[in-house]
Amino acid sequence: MNTKEIELLEYTINNTKKNSINEMLINLESLRIKDRSTDKFSLNSFLFIYKLKEFLVKIYNFFFIKDRYLSKKAKYLFQKNPGIKIKEIVKVKDVICDILNLNKNQFNVKLLKPGLFVIEKNSDG
Repeated sequence: MNTKEIELLEYTINNTKKNSINEMLINLESLRIKDRSTDKFSLNSFLFIYKLKEFLVKIYNFFFIKDRYLSKKAKYLFQKNPGIKIKEIVKVKDVICDILNLNKNQFNVKLLKPGLFVIEKNSDG
């Protein structure tokens, strides 16, 4: 590595609060290490830079991808139907009875499970 690349690497390592992960990855990509078989340290340098890039990508994915997933999940959950209340079903039953000219008091609304209702005719009348 030449002196400019070494200075860039030192700046990136020493100023972690100023540099984002994206800038660090760009700076690591710009490093050019000559692959010489006579150079004892080139393989170690490549390995170190590879491990550093892999670590930075894992940090980025952990924070940013997870945040995007959770925000989309929260948005989806808020868009879901919050559920139907028994009062809403009783109002619908009253409207249907008015349209069909039936007595509203002849029918009962029962809750079987949350969100599952049944409209039954009274056995009395």
